[in-house]
Amino acid sequence: MLLLVASSAILIPLVLIAGFRMPARYGMAITALAVVTLALLMWQMSGTAVWASVIQGVHRAVTILWILAGAMLLVNTLRTTGALERINTGLVKISPDMRVQIVLIGFLFVSLLEGLAGFGSPVAIAAPLLVALGFRPIAAVVLTLIGDTVAVAFGAVGTPILVGMSNLPPFTEPGFLSSIATNVARIDVLVASLLPVLMVAVLVRSFGEHADDRSWYRVAQIAPWALCVGVAYAVAMVVYAHLVSPEIVSILAALTVLVPALITAKYDIGLPRASDWRTHLVKPKKASRQTVRMRSLVKAWVPYALVVILLIITRLVPPVRDMVTSVLDAGLYRIAGIEAINSAWLLLNSPGTLLLIAAIIGLLLGRVSWRQTGQAFGQTGQLVVISAMALVPTLIVVQVFINSGINSAELAAMPAYIGERLADVFGGYWLVIAPVVGAIGAFIAGSSTVSTLTMSPIQYDVALSAKFDPEFILAQQLSGASAGNMIAIHNIVAASTVVGLYHQEGRVIRRLLWVVGVYLILSVIGALIWYTMM
Repeated sequence: MLLLVASSAILIPLVLIAGFRMPARYGMAITALAVVTLALLMWQMSGTAVWASVIQGVHRAVTILWILAGAMLLVNTLRTTGALERINTGLVKISPDMRVQIVLIGFLFVSLLEGLAGFGSPVAIAAPLLVALGFRPIAAVVLTLIGDTVAVAFGAVGTPILVGMSNLPPFTEPGFLSSIATNVARIDVLVASLLPVLMVAVLVRSFGEHADDRSWYRVAQIAPWALCVGVAYAVAMVVYAHLVSPEIVSILAALTVLVPALITAKYDIGLPRASDWRTHLVKPKKASRQTVRMRSLVKAWVPYALVVILLIITRLVPPVRDMVTSVLDAGLYRIAGIEAINSAWLLLNSPGTLLLIAAIIGLLLGRVSWRQTGQAFGQTGQLVVISAMALVPTLIVVQVFINSGINSAELAAMPAYIGERLADVFGGYWLVIAPVVGAIGAFIAGSSTVSTLTMSPIQYDVALSAKFDPEFILAQQLSGASAGNMIAIHNIVAASTVVGLYHQEGRVIRRLLWVVGVYLILSVIGALIWYTMM
């Protein structure tokens, strides 16, 4: 009975949103009421702890909405100034083939953004770019969510490892974190190598316009090039995991592969010539004949380039990093007097602030009128309000779920309770179960870091009791959390809103569930291969 109660935050959204196709704003509101009620009655959380968790959830929703506002204002700015159309033309000149574009933008560009920023911003930034290239909104959301996975283990300058493992006893031991980083890189070699091919397969098979467009032949045409990109990324990830700190692994891996991928795409190296696969009747040749002067194209890319530069400076330059993490702290701490319930929000360090700065500079460069500027801000505000209806109850569910360990019944927190029960049954098979536990945590928490913070003590204890290598099991936790990040509710809401896809969260989840399954299977296979070699 208690296991069913603990699983309510997972099962109710799946049933209501994925099963009954209920919009997330309703499904998550119902889930929030149910989880709060069960936490009070069955988990015996105090009213103070629940109220503090609700405040924490609302505050964290605001921090995500801030990022979303920045991403949407940037998109509206680029659209208003005509920069998005020029960027579209420039990308089509590299390759008009959507299968190539999804690898370049949906995988490599998203992986770079994940390494720099994380927290849902990669999909919110990249999905509108794909829509501008002619992708249907549903395709843009699904494919960027798939692409924003393998880099998540090292995402947001190593936060899942550096913060996610911080509550473990050996955290300060020399070599502990680097060992986990190298292990997760090895485990994910198989999935990283195949992920671009998988994305092309999903694009072709799920979103092809006609029977011929959806044939496996269309996947096979591009598969060798996509596989080379995936293998190159996987090798780079393993090499950098051995050579550098976890903070910059995904950044360096994406940058290393992005340049040769662009060159090979531009000159059809390893690609079928004269193949312009599209999901609809847009004629790329017409777009490719449009002349865009280099100066105008560079100017169009300035806001995106500025975002990347600001992220690099604020994350990797120590004096700047120290400054942005020590001023303008809008966080809430010791909410309702409870030491363990906090919600950090460093305004200058938020990707949302950097996106807003880039958007405003884009408006200035585009010499946009005050009326157009007002429209851009107005449209952004409307989308933020729509997103808030789903994000606020979602984050309330997350925080009550995570904080449920603060109770008078002496029960573990709900996610920990789930992990303990799974360990009781499947302890001897934990190499198979460990990534699933990570995925469950990320699905409901919407964060690899929060999933790892919550589940890593369980993973560590089970590894010791079952005589598995704890560092290897913790790496599996990170790999599984990357898969679960794909279907995190608030990531889906944010990505859908920014491309104008409203109340389709269940549809997105249904299209992604089997991909999550494939991802976990590849992760387990990779883990078994490496574990037998150790």
